[in-house]
Amino acid sequence: MNLFRLLTISLLSILAASNAFSTFQIPDKLVYEGRTYEPFSIMDFPLETYFEKHPGKKEAMRQGLSWSGGFSLSRGYVATYEIQNQKLVLKDIQILRRSGKFDGVRANNWISALDRAFPNQEVLFIEWFTDILVFPEGELTRSQHSGEEVFLGNYVLLDIEKGRVISEKREYGDEASIRSRHLQERARNGDCKSENMFIEHACNTATPEGRAEKEAEVQKRILELERQRKEGF
Repeated sequence: MNLFRLLTISLLSILAASNAFSTFQIPDKLVYEGRTYEPFSIMDFPLETYFEKHPGKKEAMRQGLSWSGGFSLSRGYVATYEIQNQKLVLKDIQILRRSGKFDGVRANNWISALDRAFPNQEVLFIEWFTDILVFPEGELTRSQHSGEEVFLGNYVLLDIEKGRVISEKREYGDEASIRSRHLQERARNGDCKSENMFIEHACNTATPEGRAEKEAEVQKRILELERQRKEGF
């Protein structure tokens, strides 16, 4: 499969996913060192991958309940994850239950559905998740950098590969710069291989040398395709 076709398929997959969650979604949560954060983006719902393979689990946690989802909770739940012993695990699942009316207004309340989905108290290791999470620890300051608006502050970076934290650090700066510096560090150490193709590509092109190498590879592939076309392949 050539590079253009691979990138096209990837882009279409992203657009399909973003369309499904085009309305702002209530984010999942992460407990890290005793504090709760919301580091996942609008497209980062790790548990959805699991429920696609085990739909019965999702049905079990809703069974017998009148639950509320709405446009801002299309997946029907909010998951809370935790870093335990350098592993990303599921800590809780909460669903919004309809609980009758009060003065003519329907009242909702959050309840835990973890025991319904996992009745044997099993700890679910999120071993399929690979991403670099960067999230603020405190207040942010709005600033301008190279004509763009950025938010400066103290950030935590967690580099997670197949559910395991392979690197963690705290830095002051803005999210994009901190992520970029980390990718450059991985590139310099020759550590770009990843289960996440976007991270691997970003790492491989994080340095001028890496970008030049990738551009040379693409050019070489283009020339090879042109040669095959001329020869009638």
